[in-house]
Amino acid sequence: MKNVVEISGVFKKYQMGATEVQALLGLNLEIKSGEFTALIGSSGSGKTTLLNLIGCLDDADRGKILIDGIDVSSLSEDEKSDLRNRKIGFIFQSFNLIPVLNVFENVEIPLTIRKDLTEEQRREKVMAALKDVELDTFADHRPDQLSGGQRQRVAIARALVTEPSLILADEPTANLDSKTANLIIDLMLELNSKKKMTFLFCTHDEKLMNRVQRVLRIKDGIIENYVHES
Repeated sequence: MKNVVEISGVFKKYQMGATEVQALLGLNLEIKSGEFTALIGSSGSGKTTLLNLIGCLDDADRGKILIDGIDVSSLSEDEKSDLRNRKIGFIFQSFNLIPVLNVFENVEIPLTIRKDLTEEQRREKVMAALKDVELDTFADHRPDQLSGGQRQRVAIARALVTEPSLILADEPTANLDSKTANLIIDLMLELNSKKKMTFLFCTHDEKLMNRVQRVLRIKDGIIENYVHES
């Protein structure tokens, strides 16, 4: 099974006023195709920094990051943007839906910059993604007409629509009640099982630990230990 993510010896620091914050300290990580991995860690542990580096939203100070075998440090900004669009799907805790667009239009956004797709092909992909999250009958609804759980399912459909190699989910259940949060995890696990989609799921909620295949703990900028792997 190939590695979708390979990280070796990655360091990242930030300047906060007069203070230098070392967010990642020589971190190593491999994520194989089809895995569903939860990254557990307290606030300030380096979770979001790590996801930003994997998602090509930020650059490492040192070390190597490969996404689907591509060394991201060798890419231009345009090439990173193309890599994000084709190989990485993002799910955020705040949904990040555009209120004036309907469900269909929100999910279609990542496809609109693709020059290789016709309008009909885009429509087919959007409706297939909405069907995967059981919202195909809500395509004409606006976000303010949906529940929190439905909005997060729209965000999942938007992440799925490009058929990426990897989906990064940053605290996707943080704004949901516990019942809805478990339903969202159920959905992501189902998509992982049926479509063999690779998920890296970032959370501070350790109650969700036993719901996933593999759990890693990050502390002080390094992967501290393997908490659980089934």
